[in-house]
This record gives sequence, C-alpha cells and structure tokens, in this order.
Amino acid sequence: LELGDVTRAERHLADVPAALQDTAGAWILRGAVRLARGDAVGALDAFERGLRLDPSCATGVLGVAESSLRLGRQDVAERIDAWLGAHDADEAVALGFARMLARRGHIDEALRRARTAREARPASETALRHLAAFLTEHGDPMAATVELTRAAERAPSERRTRLLLLAGRIRVRAGTEVQAALELARSQTGHEARTLESECLAELGDADAAELMAAREVERLPPSERALAARLRYVIGCASYHRGSADAAIAQFLACLDLDPLHAAAANNLAWIWVRNAATAGRGLDMARRATALTPLDPNVWDTRAACELAMHDGPAAEQSWRRAESLFAGQPRQRPALRGAAAMRLASYLASEKRSDEARAVARDVMQRAAGTPAAAKARDLLGAY
Repeated sequence: LELGDVTRAERHLADVPAALQDTAGAWILRGAVRLARGDAVGALDAFERGLRLDPSCATGVLGVAESSLRLGRQDVAERIDAWLGAHDADEAVALGFARMLARRGHIDEALRRARTAREARPASETALRHLAAFLTEHGDPMAATVELTRAAERAPSERRTRLLLLAGRIRVRAGTEVQAALELARSQTGHEARTLESECLAELGDADAAELMAAREVERLPPSERALAARLRYVIGCASYHRGSADAAIAQFLACLDLDPLHAAAANNLAWIWVRNAATAGRGLDMARRATALTPLDPNVWDTRAACELAMHDGPAAEQSWRRAESLFAGQPRQRPALRGAAAMRLASYLASEKRSDEARAVARDVMQRAAGTPAAAKARDLLGAY
C-alpha cells in the first residue's frame, strides 16, 4: 500500500486465512485498501469495525480520522482528542493527525498539535524527530534545526551527536548552512557522519568528491544500515547524472529505492530522467505519482509530475500540478526563488503553447518579480519580449 500497489495489497488481503478475516488487523488493512481506492464510506466502516475489536489500535483511529476528513465530518478533532485522552499512546497518533490537517491546508493547527505532542513527551527523541520531520516537510526546515540544536545542547554525548547530525542533514536538504554541516560531519566519526559529509559535498557542487566518498562508504556499511546505504546510493546517482551518465544514475536511484522504498527524492529524479525520453515517459509519470504520494507537500515533485503529465499529452492535469506546485512554493516560510521560478516558467511555456497569452504573460511577470537574477527570470524576459 505504501508503494501505491493497491491491487496487489488487495489480493494479499484476500489470501489471509478465513480464521483471521474478522480480526482487527484484517479490518484495518481492509479500510486502508478501501481508502486507497477512494471509498471513504467503506473505509470508515472497516476502520470502525477494526477499532471495535481493538480500541487501542493507533492505525485504526488514524484511519477513522482520515476517512472522516474526506467525508467532511466536523467531529474528527474531538474524536482524536477523546481517543488520546483515553489511551496511553505514544506521539504517533497526534503527529499523524497533525499531518492530515496539514495536507488539507490547516498548517497552524497542525503545527500546534505537533508541538503539543513534543511538549507532552519532552524526553522522547522520537517525538523530537517527528516534530523536526513535520517542520521540514511543511516548509520550515530551519525551525526544525533550531529544535534539534536546542535539544542537543541538553542531551548526553551520544544523543547530542545524533541530533546534531540530523540537524545537519536537514540543512543540506534545505540548501542552507551547508558548509557548517560539512564541518560538523568532518568533526565526527562513524557511518552517519561520512554519509552526511558526502551529501554536503554534493550540495556544494563537488560531485566528484561526493561520489568518491559515497562509493567508498557504501562498501563499508554493514548490511543492516539500509537507510544510510540508500542515502549514499542517492548521492552516487546524483553525481552520475551530473557528469552526464543517465543510465548509471538510473541504476543508483533504483538501488536507492530498493533499499528505501519511501525515498521520494530518488523517485522524483527517476521521473525527471525518464520523462526526457518518449519511450520511458509513461514510467516517468508512474514514478512521479509515487513521489507525490510520498511527499504531497513538496512543490518540486509536483513540478516533475506536471512535466510527466504534459509528456503524456494530459495538459489539463499538468496545469493543475504546476499550479499546485506554485501554491506550495508560495506557502513556504523560506523561499527558493530559482526552483520556484523554473517551475513557474514551465507553466508559462505550456500556457503560451495553448495560445493563452494573457495568462502566460501574467506568470512570466510574476517570475520577473519573485525570481529576479535567476535563469528563470531571463526566460521570463524572453517570453515577454516575444509578444
């Protein structure tokens, strides 16, 4: 289900022995399948059946919440709060519900709930990591690094290192203070530090050094370190693409996804490569859909998906995806104008090709203002000059 293969998930569920078909777990899975199929009514029924059999099931209560939100019910927050009050649950339910609210645009309420979950368990590293992930996903990575750094100042030595390295990784993903993250990585030992060092080198543009370090480190990792191996394969893939070897990059990104099926950046990069060839554009769209399912609040994956949809001759869907990307870019506390401008100019080019000149010019003028000094602004100037 996490990979979007609803048909296979449904088939495996049907193969569950008859004696287990009426268990809480079976009903919860049935609800997840129905939800993936778009059947919110059937999903709600299945999740509620599962909860009646196991009232403490966190996955079940989150399923009820998701189904109820899709159906427009108004009592969802109250029901979640009542469940949290009645069960000694960890922070996963509160944070899961916060993510649901954020996906529907209720960012302030979502963030309040995420912080409340963290404050309720101040000693929990898991709660802190969840909050940092939430902040990063919702466009405020620097707030996430502040939370991690403050916690690290009060933490024992081993935990302090873990938290600081995580903060460094978030800085790299956000493209800010990368040099400081590199210095931190070089001051530490261990596989996590070497992985972060390779990521920093890649972000700073030293693809050769990044690839060399990542290739060396991936050979040293024990088999259990699959998440680190996935990150290293991703670095190698990016370096391969940087030097013009698309086939080598594809092989590394596929290896990355084999190690970590939830690595949205690898899925996004594969889609971007495949969409450039008419023979593989369909695979690119499938992978882009996977990336948007994994990180629906990342504007970059919607930009890629739009390009794939256009390559498959679905202009209206492409326009919808580009406009969603623009909306997400606009909502981020810290802007990356070059990326936002590039996505907007792809939309402007599509609008121009459809003879929607006024709309294309409006987008281009906005790029000139918001992304001044970037390559996108130069393209916007050219487009405006063509009219």
